[in-house]
Formats: sequence, C-alpha cells, structure tokens
Amino acid sequence: MVDKDGFLEQLDAFSELYELCFRQPMNHREILWRYFHSPYDGLFACFAFENGKFVANYSVAPIELRIYGHVFPAALSLNTMTHPDFGGRGLFVQLADRVYHKLQNQGYKMVIGFPNRISNRTFLTKLGWHDIYEIPTMRKDLEGISCPGSSPMVTVDNHFLLDYSSCMRNDKICVNKTDEYLRWRFWQKPSEEYVNFVIQEPDGHASARMVCKEYKNFFNIVDFAGAVPEAFEELLRHVISHASLQGKNCLTLWAQIGRTEHLILEKYGFYHSLPVTYFGMRPLNEIPGIDCLQYGNWDIHMCDDNVY
Repeated sequence: MVDKDGFLEQLDAFSELYELCFRQPMNHREILWRYFHSPYDGLFACFAFENGKFVANYSVAPIELRIYGHVFPAALSLNTMTHPDFGGRGLFVQLADRVYHKLQNQGYKMVIGFPNRISNRTFLTKLGWHDIYEIPTMRKDLEGISCPGSSPMVTVDNHFLLDYSSCMRNDKICVNKTDEYLRWRFWQKPSEEYVNFVIQEPDGHASARMVCKEYKNFFNIVDFAGAVPEAFEELLRHVISHASLQGKNCLTLWAQIGRTEHLILEKYGFYHSLPVTYFGMRPLNEIPGIDCLQYGNWDIHMCDDNVY
C-alpha cells in the first residue's frame, strides 16, 4: 500500500504501465485529478515491484453512496494494471485483497465497479464480488431524423455553479452527487469536456440536469437527474436537437428498464444496443435491511464508470 509521496514517486511508471496495458495514455494531470483532487480524502492504492520495477497496480477511488437518503462511504474500483511479463502470478488478487482489507478497517461499506470481460471472472471467483447486472447501452440513430426542436426552458451550466440539491434521489442507491462532486467530476476533469443542460427554476436552483459529452460521432448522455419525468423529456428533446445540429450520428446512454425515463426513451426511438457493461459490487461492512444486489434498487449512469 502506498501513501501520497510513494504514489507521486511512481507517476511516470504509472503512466507508462497504463499505456502499455490499455494502449492509450493517461497523463500526469489526469492521474492527479483522479487520485488526489477528488472531494473525498483517502488514497487506496497498492503497487507491486520486482527489483525496483513497477509491475502491477490495483486502486480504488473513495466515493459516497446515497442509499435511500442516507450517505455512506464506499469506493469505486479503478483500472487494474499488470505488466504483461508478470501476468498469471495472482498479483491482481493479492493487491486487491490488501486494498479491501484497508477499506473494511476504515468502515467503508462496499466497493462498486464495472469489470470488463477479462477481469469479471476473477472478481467473482477470487475477490468476493457479486454480479448485479449487465447494463445495455441505449441508442438512438440520428441520421435522417426530424429534429424535435430546442427548448427555451433549457440553459447550460458547464461549471456547475447552480444549486443541484433538489436533483438528489432518496428512493434509490446512487452515487452521492453533491455540487462539489459534480464540479470535480465534470468541470475539473482535464481530459474531457462536458455539456451540462439544465432546467433552472426562478429561484436559481436547477430542477433537472442532463450531462453530455462528445465521443467521435456519438453524443453520450452520461448523467441525468431531475424531480419529475416531464423535465427529463424536455431535456431529452433539447439534447436530440443539439446533437443532430452538431452532425452526430447517434445518442447513447444507460437507463434502467421499468422506469418512466425508459418509456420516454422508447417513445423517442431509443433501443438496446452494444456495448454491454458489467456492474457489480463487493460488500465490506453490513448495511442492515438493504438489498444491494437488485439492480432495480440502483440509479446508475454512464458517468459512474470512470471511463466515461
């Protein structure tokens, strides 16, 4: 387990191993933003070395979960990295066990995450994880559609300066997205730019938001929250119009079946598509009376996975 100074000493090696494992760079600004600049204290990173060479890492990011209106400490599982020359030695399991032990001792309730098809089996068989759901991507093709038109009710708040407290859910399990968290997650992230479409009330607070980002010819809706379904539909119409005028090929998002939002998406021509994302959790300390394994109890969006 490394402390802040130990992590900072390995910034170059961390970045190099990330690019080797995932075939894309993660620069120093991105690493510092994720591990050191979040609203939550605590560093939970375990590194493996051989003869001074940095060969593997497993880390989680502290978060808060809002569970039916009550806030609990939890963690988000981040990317697992093992140098190809050191695969098959069980390093991933050893590092993760140490991280989970530290989390458990500090009172964290669970680790949530989105394993890929390579790591999912190890999480389940060797690290005590539980599958919750396979989340399909909902998609709407935009080529050749008639644009529904922008809404005069919708404005933009990309710096998240409004009050978003009324958007918080008390009827599900979800990431506790405080105003501070929203600013860190979307405005301060160095490698991405997000557009935050909102419905602003006369008293200045936001009653609904829909956060989007561009990815090639796609427009991803990575987060949405609001007090009433009518606000979701108003924002959705606006985003469809915006993405179409920007020349995007399609819109994508995650939305749980059985919710009013899912029915609205079907009304506007969204359908289930690829990719399908694993969602699971590892319990650490008990939360009495809460069934965290039922996907219907969760409110999960693309932005809850650190890759979006």
